[in-house]
Amino acid sequence: MSASPALEAHALCKRYNDVVIVDHVDFAAEAGRITVIIGPNGAGKTTLFNCLSGVETIDAGNVRHRGDDVTGWSSDALSRRGLARTFQRSSVFPTLTVADNLCVCAENRTRRGIMRGVIGLSDPASRSSRQTVRRVLAELGLTALADVPAGRLPTGTLRIVEVGRALCANPDTLLLDEPASGLDDAETEKFHQLLHRLAGRDLAVVMVEHDLELVVDTADVVYVMAEGRIVVSGPPSEVLIRADVQTRLFGRPT
Repeated sequence: MSASPALEAHALCKRYNDVVIVDHVDFAAEAGRITVIIGPNGAGKTTLFNCLSGVETIDAGNVRHRGDDVTGWSSDALSRRGLARTFQRSSVFPTLTVADNLCVCAENRTRRGIMRGVIGLSDPASRSSRQTVRRVLAELGLTALADVPAGRLPTGTLRIVEVGRALCANPDTLLLDEPASGLDDAETEKFHQLLHRLAGRDLAVVMVEHDLELVVDTADVVYVMAEGRIVVSGPPSEVLIRADVQTRLFGRPT
């Protein structure tokens, strides 16, 4: 029997008042694979992410993480369980250094570590957090920027810092909302390589992304979303050549 997907949703629904934003979505992401959700603006992609990651409550359906029903769990609880995410808009603390931004997320893995730090007591978890921060800084090529306030960094570098913050939670499932936004060509290529390294460590990597070149080069599975529904899914080489998909993405077949 095959293992359960790292993250899955069944008949997921989300509405605001009478407007249905996510409409009976079935979704699955497997460990060691890069799963990408694409679609036109207003398709419901970010709302789906919010429902999967506990940022918003769902109106119907369920979410499972590593085989367990986590429907209704908070984003904080899911993060400590191993599901981390980034957002479209930067959520870094601009006055904190890059290292301190990462440390905040590393220490959020245990409330005990945070509380002991607040009252001035040393804790083995804090030492472990610092080790995690050093490792992630090195992995992302951010070591030289460790002491730079995040607010001084360009948009492309901030995107990488956002990924670093998520990785400091030691996740097994990583959700990235438009992570390539603001990256130049060289940064995008490095990011492409990073994604494959993460998947190679058996992480389930899930992205919402508009850069179709990155999608083609990176994704193992693509879900196309429109008007709140998943209209097709499969390998990018099969999905992106479909005339109906191109019409949804570009307004007409290319």
